[in-house]
Amino acid sequence: MMAAVLLMLLTVSAPSADVKDIFRKGVEVYLKAQKPDDYLKAAGIWESIVTKGVIHEDLFYNIGNAYYRAGRLGPAIYNYRRALMLNPDDRDARYNLKISRKLVQSRYKDKVVSASEKPLWQKMVTWLDYSTLRSVFLALWWILFGLLGALLFVRDEVKRIATATAAGLVGVSSLFFGMLLAGNIYLNTSIRRGIVLPDEIQVREAPRSMARSSFRLHAGHEVEIRHEEGGWVKIGLANGMEGWTRQEDIGRL
Repeated sequence: MMAAVLLMLLTVSAPSADVKDIFRKGVEVYLKAQKPDDYLKAAGIWESIVTKGVIHEDLFYNIGNAYYRAGRLGPAIYNYRRALMLNPDDRDARYNLKISRKLVQSRYKDKVVSASEKPLWQKMVTWLDYSTLRSVFLALWWILFGLLGALLFVRDEVKRIATATAAGLVGVSSLFFGMLLAGNIYLNTSIRRGIVLPDEIQVREAPRSMARSSFRLHAGHEVEIRHEEGGWVKIGLANGMEGWTRQEDIGRL
């Protein structure tokens, strides 16, 4: 994937020579890295490119890899998720995300019940990624259109009944996938979400350092961002629990 990112920077985004040099420096540091701090340095170099406005799934994928090798699973998961938001079909990012989450589960045992469990409607609308849902919906729509058009020309009664039945089934299926697609779009555009970045955070009852701790969360948890106040962010979990943590503890998707 290194070559893919380099090609992206040189041709697609048409970045400045300064950005190209920064990217090459990150590649050099990453390839020569022998300890976690070296990988963190490479990640920091590449992140400086993001701050210059270069946004690409391959760049996020490589930042995620650097954090993974440094043992920083929260930022690794965050960047794999960002890569998948730009390209849901990225198999490498999806595989590394799965491995990272399994590693988190093996390291930490959360006491919060169903902290990572998604609501049923979110499970349904993310059953397939956006591009797949869109493709299936459009394919069903065109099939339905073709079947309805065929009814204008079919004269045989048996064939008309079969065509009408097929049109009805395809119509119901297209409605179902259309609702899933609409829900997927709503989830990705209307609900603010984030990823827990540190290995562990204390979620507090109020936006103050001295406020009582409500519960703890570990790296990689996906949360809903509900409110922001004075350097603090109020987060919510699928099980209904909510609380406050520092803004820098949450990577926004």
